Amino acid sequence: MYRIIKLLFLIALTSCSYQVSRFGYKSPNTKKQVDTCDITLKEFFITDGLDIKHLGTIQLGETGSTIRCKKEDAMKFLINEGCAINANFINIIDEIFPDVISTCYRCTAELYYADGINLFILKYLEKRDTLIYSKSNKLKWSDFRASPTNLIDIQGDLKTSLNLSTRKVNTLTGYTLYDCQGIVFRDASWIKPREKNDTTLLYFQLQFDIAELFAKKAEVNINASNTTMGRNDFIQNIFSSYIKKMREMQKTFMIETSYGSNFDKLADWSKKISAELKEMDR
Repeated sequence: MYRIIKLLFLIALTSCSYQVSRFGYKSPNTKKQVDTCDITLKEFFITDGLDIKHLGTIQLGETGSTIRCKKEDAMKFLINEGCAINANFINIIDEIFPDVISTCYRCTAELYYADGINLFILKYLEKRDTLIYSKSNKLKWSDFRASPTNLIDIQGDLKTSLNLSTRKVNTLTGYTLYDCQGIVFRDASWIKPREKNDTTLLYFQLQFDIAELFAKKAEVNINASNTTMGRNDFIQNIFSSYIKKMREMQKTFMIETSYGSNFDKLADWSKKISAELKEMDR
């Protein structure tokens, strides 16, 4: 009897049993066969600017009794989970490799459903095609590289976001300075050929300017907090809040300018954004 108990204990220890936390969805009741599921898995892929449906988030953690959990085991688990809820893209956004604390590979992943050009970008592009904001390098029609759609009654679509990068780390204190810039996702931005004119280009340039304005505001706020390396959640919360504010202002801008058709309002907004950008440069 003692041998049986000992054997069962060893099996439990060496099995790959994760502590699974799910956010935004419930544990699936049924499992799809992986060989019938077309799903793509990537790590730290930028999904900003894509029209994709977020199905949920999954976190694979340590149970306290696991002594063997390799990365490939986690990948299989994630794929099975994604297939079960009809996801076709999995993006790992955080991972911790085995260390002195745990012998288990742990990670957090986002589960998505995408189609059309968005699915193509997720499946086949290793790196997003982006344009970093520059005063001397204005937006051009060649920056709209996605195929236009006739299903939406608008002239085009510019996908913008903010980009955060490390500028400098104080090796003594750990304090970190960051740079933040507005960016355009050229691979997801499109324009209908008949809509190409100077007024429409100004309309999209001002959207890009708004992105840069909130990038600079985020940079000032983050750097003023004297943040040290490792406080990723704190930094991400500030960063995400400015992305939200950027999108809110862009939405107001679109409505007030009648989606670029009201030239007088465009001129007013141009003066307003220009003044705020100059203020941030001081």
